[in-house]
Amino acid sequence: MPKVPIIMPQLGESVTEATILRFKAQVGEPITSDQEIIEVETNKAVMGVTTPCDGVIAEFTAEVNQTYPNGAILGYIEASEEDAGRLAESASQAPAEVPTTFQTHKNALAGMATVKIAITMPQLGESVAEATVIRFTAQVGEPVASDQEIIEVETNKAVMGVTTPCDGVIAEFTAEVNQTYPNGAILGYLEASREDAERLGVSASHAAAEVPATPYTNTNVPPAMPTATIPMMPAKSGGPLVSPRVRSKADQLGWQQQDLSLVPGTGKNGRVTANDVEKYLADIEQHPSQKATGLRLAISDAMRRSWSRPLATIGVAFSVEPILTHRKQFKVPPGPALYVAKAIAVGLAENP
Repeated sequence: MPKVPIIMPQLGESVTEATILRFKAQVGEPITSDQEIIEVETNKAVMGVTTPCDGVIAEFTAEVNQTYPNGAILGYIEASEEDAGRLAESASQAPAEVPTTFQTHKNALAGMATVKIAITMPQLGESVAEATVIRFTAQVGEPVASDQEIIEVETNKAVMGVTTPCDGVIAEFTAEVNQTYPNGAILGYLEASREDAERLGVSASHAAAEVPATPYTNTNVPPAMPTATIPMMPAKSGGPLVSPRVRSKADQLGWQQQDLSLVPGTGKNGRVTANDVEKYLADIEQHPSQKATGLRLAISDAMRRSWSRPLATIGVAFSVEPILTHRKQFKVPPGPALYVAKAIAVGLAENP
């Protein structure tokens, strides 16, 4: 019986690879068309790879916990002559300009004059001025499509992706992981056709003259120390014994009951004294913590504001009968949102 390959499909517009989590079928097991046989994980979700036709699992060439690009062969199915011929005919009818493998992309560019186009850090938001490179989702020498996500970056608000300006092959990455770069900084270069370069308004001389931006570095930051060396006491049930002075100090520091439980007390019956708090703070200052990322700082700030600012809800009762009566006058009644928008507009006009 002919063998039909099991191929890693295109799992999303910006997804270029996936990691094998587990095989849901065994070698030698009969399967049906469109049956999910492999579970994979992308950078966005857990998804399934299905079979192209009926048959029997011949072998799996992929391995668990390994990452494979779109179009990679993950295994083979023993199928009937009819199904194998039908799939081969469908593959042969694919448009010639649509490459089926990474090597096809590379070979297409090898026969034409190419230009290096800069991969720049885009404007990722109105108030976002910089981002930190987390990882590269494509490798140097790998063919990529237009608008394909190739770099994952983190701002102070979210994790986002940097995409390619056009089709081509990754020439080099000038950026480094865990380094922060401003908007417009050159993160690498893409080897593309002259036609795409002209369409983007990039000339060969201009592309060669561009210089990568230098990442932001803070030389005054002390080396991070392991937080495990900070003296920590196990939390005590019921809360520690503290004096009013210590309680006032804790309120100034914004500490909670569980924070005071971490301070070793040297007073009578384990009572926490003011000197204990001062000594605890001095010990912590000797072991500086690791610098937090912008995303973690934004999350902690949002949590602080949520905890410190009271939430209030105001409810106003009103009759909706006039709205319901007015809607009956129309063949296609307007939605409730239009009435809300009208009320807001009138209110703002009367009370600017």
